[in-house]
Amino acid sequence: MTRPRLDRETVLTILAENDALDDPSEVTVKPLGGGVSSIVLLVESPHWRYVFKQPRERFQVTDDWQVPTERARVEHDAARFLDAHLPPYSVAPTLLYDAEREVVVFEAMPEGWVPWKERLLSGLVEPHLAHQAGRLMGRIHGLAERLGDDEMRHDDLFHAQRIDPYLRTTARRVPQAARHLDELEKGFFAHAGLVHGDLNPKNLLTEGTRLILIDHEVMTRGDPAFDLATLTNHLVLKAIHLPTHREALLDAAEEVRRGHASVHPVDPALLERADRWLGALLLARVHGKSPVEYLSPQEKTIVTRLGLRILDEGLGPGSVRRVVLEA
Repeated sequence: MTRPRLDRETVLTILAENDALDDPSEVTVKPLGGGVSSIVLLVESPHWRYVFKQPRERFQVTDDWQVPTERARVEHDAARFLDAHLPPYSVAPTLLYDAEREVVVFEAMPEGWVPWKERLLSGLVEPHLAHQAGRLMGRIHGLAERLGDDEMRHDDLFHAQRIDPYLRTTARRVPQAARHLDELEKGFFAHAGLVHGDLNPKNLLTEGTRLILIDHEVMTRGDPAFDLATLTNHLVLKAIHLPTHREALLDAAEEVRRGHASVHPVDPALLERADRWLGALLLARVHGKSPVEYLSPQEKTIVTRLGLRILDEGLGPGSVRRVVLEA
């Protein structure tokens, strides 16, 4: 049976089945941005605000990118786990999972909360938010010890969401990087850390000095260096895109590491792997299936050159700033 597509009718049906629908005429439904991988709707009444999310079978990108829709269950389970073990409101609370329709319902944040990405691209770079993001990452990584060996392990989904579209696609398009990317792929699955998989300023909502994490469908077990590289990568990309704010963005990248280290033991080997992942992800966000939308052709050339340099030469401690400024 084909699942119903998430729309107003489906929303009202789910609300009614869960005794949460009083007057349908009071319910408003509107799409939220960032729906490349999922249909995301903001559903409001005078009494509450919810976010309904249903994964797409095919991502809305130029390349053919398909991921099993069972990731809705993964996201629900991950959100419940994080909400139970992190400080209150570190993540948006999940309210229910409709297995038949593969819909996850979250509590929506009040008006005024925006993706951290928007503030960064506007030139508003706040070190305290970068530090908070690093601390939150460190806390997530520390939760691996609460899991059994096979809990929260989703190798196939991670392959479909990150390995193939990021590493393997990039390896085909930038063959000089293929050997390094293959080594990173093999190394990822050799670790059993807890990996969020999408620690991206787009998925960190902020209001004032507060920060909250959303979007957990990529969570799996593997190398946590991937997360550290992911968040650093987005700050480096913006540093290249916004030269007048470059120093502040590189400060923020360093603050992420400080925040991470403040709650998670500093592992030099993890930091070294994160540097190599940074080189790979710089390439992937230009040449993979999910390119960032804001880079100019000249900036893409700079990012490509920088990613290859990092993969070929590596980085010494604290040298991300130096290499980016030399790019």
